Amino acid sequence: MDQSAKQSCRGESPKVEASLPWDGDKRRDTQYRLLTEMSADLLARHTLEGTCLYVSPACLTLLGYEPEELIGRSWNDFLCPEDIPAVAQTLAEVLDTPADGSAAVHTVTYRIRHKNGGYVWFETLARIAACSNGAPLEIYTSSRDVTGQKEAESEREKLICKLQDFIKDADPLSGVIAICSHCKKIRDDSGRWEQLEAYFHKHSKSLFSHGICPECARETFREFTEELGLDLNPNA
Repeated sequence: MDQSAKQSCRGESPKVEASLPWDGDKRRDTQYRLLTEMSADLLARHTLEGTCLYVSPACLTLLGYEPEELIGRSWNDFLCPEDIPAVAQTLAEVLDTPADGSAAVHTVTYRIRHKNGGYVWFETLARIAACSNGAPLEIYTSSRDVTGQKEAESEREKLICKLQDFIKDADPLSGVIAICSHCKKIRDDSGRWEQLEAYFHKHSKSLFSHGICPECARETFREFTEELGLDLNPNA
């Protein structure tokens, strides 16, 4: 029984890496390739001007393009025109970062065109890569689809606007309301007098149910209550 089979029987994972007949550089390149091919994020290399040099297979899932359709193209060719200035600003910040191995990672959110003609929201992390002498060489990026997150933010903004409109509509009820001391009509902002019920319905969406209180009933229908012997005294 060979060593791998013995390890399997003992529940151990065979050390495939150690048994590979490749040199260190080839093994490392293979590992990097596996990582990029299995990543759900879109990993890419760009020239300092933004031309795509390499793009991971995730581009097919995220954007509908084969890698060959993106390599050699400028990233600007696929951007939503409204977002080009923000991406250009981030690119300038990336290029202005010292390429000494401690380069900062810059983040930008933008819309990019899917092969189906629509746009998806991308969040991209970008950093500069340097030559051995420290000179800027190219740009590395990692991008992910944040369309769901942006849609949720949009819905939240719409909800906030609706709440603000509701508060604005209800605001007149929180201030000083001019009401006639005789007929109880209310004066609106334009100076027009409205029935109390109509005013409150307009500004609070409330509905009124009409009745009559005992005191008003006693005064209004005094002769009937006395004839029938009814006592409408609310304190009785």
